[in-house]
Amino acid sequence: MDNDDYITHEPERRRGQHLQREERGTIQHLYRMKWTLRQIAKQVNCSASTVLNELRRGTPPKTGSRGRPPGYSAKRGQAVYSANRSHCHKPYKANRLTAFMGWVVEQVRDHHWSLDACVGYARLHGLFKDDGIVSTKTLYNDLWAGRSPLSLFDMRGGMLPSMKLV
Repeated sequence: MDNDDYITHEPERRRGQHLQREERGTIQHLYRMKWTLRQIAKQVNCSASTVLNELRRGTPPKTGSRGRPPGYSAKRGQAVYSANRSHCHKPYKANRLTAFMGWVVEQVRDHHWSLDACVGYARLHGLFKDDGIVSTKTLYNDLWAGRSPLSLFDMRGGMLPSMKLV
């Protein structure tokens, strides 16, 4: 075709990547057309075991002994994938460290300490267990993201790392 504004072929799927919604739709369509797992895998450019796992993920269990077994649904497969994916991230550590975070808030607000001074003092004097203290970078990231009980106005005593003197 002479016109570059139209897509005449789909970009090839990279191996090792998670399946996208469009690929799940392709699997659903080809499976309903009675293609084999290997034929579907070749068309989607993935492994046959990936197609089998996706078919198992997107097919609800049969609840009764009568009737047809339920079929694969790309929408259900995407929903199960999204639910599983939401549980695979490392939990946020600062939410569990209420004693340390409370102490840091007190030091910053009452004594005008910087976050770096709080972490260094706590580590030097062993006020908390090593796994009960987050890093200075985590504290500053939380401050900038708004997840910390502190605000930028509380940091008047300790200069923030990105602020420069003029």
